[in-house]
Amino acid sequence: MRLLPAIILTALGMLLFCASCSRKTAGASAEGQPIEWDGRWNCFNGCSIVSAGGKYGLVSDEDVLLMQAVYDSLEFISDEVVLALKDGVYSLADKAGHFFAESADAAWLADNYQLLYDDAVAAGIRLWDALLDEFESFGRECMAVRGKLSRSGWKKLIAARDALYEKAASIRVPATETQKERLERITSMYGVFAK
Repeated sequence: MRLLPAIILTALGMLLFCASCSRKTAGASAEGQPIEWDGRWNCFNGCSIVSAGGKYGLVSDEDVLLMQAVYDSLEFISDEVVLALKDGVYSLADKAGHFFAESADAAWLADNYQLLYDDAVAAGIRLWDALLDEFESFGRECMAVRGKLSRSGWKKLIAARDALYEKAASIRVPATETQKERLERITSMYGVFAK
């Protein structure tokens, strides 16, 4: 019975905050392939829910694909959090398409989304801080061996640098502005980070 009010409120929210647009709109997949949508609903938060073949996905206002149109249901439960249903499993994702929780119980997710989202953001901040410490340590180590490395030593150094960048790309929560500034300072201070 708790689910019914949540569904009604969500439906009303979708009616108030989403304006339907039935014209076909081309988007692009992550690989750059064009995608044709059956329908598009602008959610006024920088995103649109799209439908293709009876499934739903998410695109940015610039038509960048954020979530493939593979979900049975997709709806925003806040400006930042989307609830997705696929194969009987409900998932929560941020509006960039990064998933951070799942459950078979949609009501539980809806009731706890803010706590789950805050936990995911806090965990992401901790990951970024630890990674920035690694960047800084790596930069200091590079300065200590500057001019002393063989060709194979440089290859290992570049591979280690690239691994740090790959690790940064795998963090699903964006860095804060302060963390971005720290990364910029670190990478400009140590020339080894230039690609």
